[in-house]
Amino acid sequence: MTARPIPRQRPGAPPRVAYTVREVSASTGLPYRSVLALIRSGRLRATKGTKSYVVPVKALQEFLEQAS
Repeated sequence: MTARPIPRQRPGAPPRVAYTVREVSASTGLPYRSVLALIRSGRLRATKGTKSYVVPVKALQEFLEQAS
């Protein structure tokens, strides 16, 4: 399975504030379950919505800065 990039913003659309776990997985190349494990361990900050987690853009940027 190949990773899909995060969808680009449409012109005039408001800026993204969060990504789904699938989008984080696709953009980082990490397996879906690994992203969930990072969230559950507290290493990647996320908020649980009604059915799934959402990862704030800033939290993903902070995580990637720490990892490099």
